Amino acid sequence: MEENIVYIVTKDSTDKTFEKDDIIWKCNDGTIMRANRAGWIDPGESPSESLDFQYRKDKRYKVIYGSNYTKLCCS
Repeated sequence: MEENIVYIVTKDSTDKTFEKDDIIWKCNDGTIMRANRAGWIDPGESPSESLDFQYRKDKRYKVIYGSNYTKLCCS
């Protein structure tokens, strides 16, 4: 997964941390953000059952960084 590229989950993780159709992106610090659900995931602190999901690039969105905020916008 590349940093600051938006993805859509195509297959749930075993423990349902990530579910099909979640919109996600990986930040510069390695955390994985979820646009359509609250919170973020730190892969270094997550069990393998949380990280066995599948995904593909979602070209509908872009990650935008501003002063003290991160947003998604439509492409």
